[in-house]
This record gives sequence, C-alpha cells and structure tokens, in this order.
Amino acid sequence: MRLHPCRGLLAKCRTYHVGRTVRRSQSGETTMDMQPGGRDIVKVIREGYSVKIGDYLSDSWAIFARNAGAFAGYAFIVLVAGAGLNWALDLLTKQQLVINFVTAAIAAPLSAGFYIVALKLKRGQPTQFADFLKGFDDFVPLALAGMITSLLVSVGTILLVLPGIYLMVAYMFTNLLIIDRGLEPWEAMETSRKIVSKRWFSVFGFGLVLSLIFLVGAIPLGLGLLVAFPIIYSAIAVAYDDIVGSQRSF
Repeated sequence: MRLHPCRGLLAKCRTYHVGRTVRRSQSGETTMDMQPGGRDIVKVIREGYSVKIGDYLSDSWAIFARNAGAFAGYAFIVLVAGAGLNWALDLLTKQQLVINFVTAAIAAPLSAGFYIVALKLKRGQPTQFADFLKGFDDFVPLALAGMITSLLVSVGTILLVLPGIYLMVAYMFTNLLIIDRGLEPWEAMETSRKIVSKRWFSVFGFGLVLSLIFLVGAIPLGLGLLVAFPIIYSAIAVAYDDIVGSQRSF
C-alpha cells in the first residue's frame, strides 16, 4: 500500500524509522510494512458499519488478561508521568491553554503504546514491554494531532458545548490512523471525523461506556485506573480494527 508523500516537518519525522516499518521508495513515496485485513476507508465511510460495544469490551478484557502485568505496569508509568508533568507545568505557568497543549502532546504517544500492544495481542503476536514506547516513533504527528484536537475541542466546548462533544467523539480514531495508516495529523483527524460521523450516536454510546469504566476505575484512590486505562484503550483499538481494519506491522 502506498501513502501520500509527507512534506515539511512531517517528512523529517517519518524518515527516522526507515530501518523498522517505514521507508522511502525510489520514487520518493512512503511505504509501510502492512498486514492483511485493512479496509478501504472511502468504502467504510460510504457504506457505514455497525458498532458492537459488547464485543469490543469482551475482546478488550481478553486482551488485557493476556498481559495484565505489563498493561498495569505501563498504566502506572503513564499515571505517574502525567502527575509529574502536571506538577511541573503548574510551577512553570498558570496558562491553562499552554498546560492543555503540552499535556495533549505528551499524552498522544503515551496512549498510542496501549493501541500498539493491544493490536499485536489481538493478532496473536508476541509482545515486549518496549512495544508500549513505539508510539514515540510517531511523536511529531501524534503530538501535533493531540494539540490541534485539544484546541478545537476546547473552542467548541467554550462556544456551545455540543460542538466540543461532537469533536471529542469524532476524533476517536485519529491516533490509530496516524500510527496504523501513516496519515498526517489533519488528514487523520478529518478521516476519523468522517468515519465516526457515519455512526456518531453509536460511537458516542461506546464513548459513554468507556467514560463509565474510567469513573469506576478512579473511585478506589485511582488504583482501578491501572486496569481501566488498558481496557479503555484496548477497546478503542478493537473497535478501530473491526471498523477500519489495522494494517501496519508494528
């Protein structure tokens, strides 16, 4: 499968993982090692799909159970890193917009680690703890997408609330489209929005269930988040794989 050539800053960020899964052909186009099963996104948007919330949750639990220790350990690292980052930013600046931008930029590659491991386990592939850090291979596009998403959702929420909720749900698959299909930030955001908008209310219901899992996980002093985080991100990865179909060999 061939992807659009990257340009400018994003072109630079893509070239440093030449030795792994992304490389440039003689024509200058970017190619990636792919797995069978990916679907034509245009066809998905045109024909629609069904949202199988129960299946996604049961599959995500099964994925978590296969490597619970590693998932919980990485979730602990993410929580500690997030708390440390918020503490440092609070000392450096009181500008909430700046704090939101930096947090979104770091959170995107961290959360991508959950997606990568979940997709590998779903395929029955072996994993190692270092796989959780592979999201940083796409740090620049993920960080940019995270900051842009944060800005648009914040603006939408401030203006009328509902636009912010719409965008928060619509951008659910953005990071997966970046790490799996190699899309650029805005392209991934728009593609995710078009996919989700086809069944927005069903995906919104899925998001509500995931939010409930988060709230329940946060009750026992936040310790439940060591389980909730992996299940939430694994469920999103499973939903993406069912609706869009993952392709990249991580």
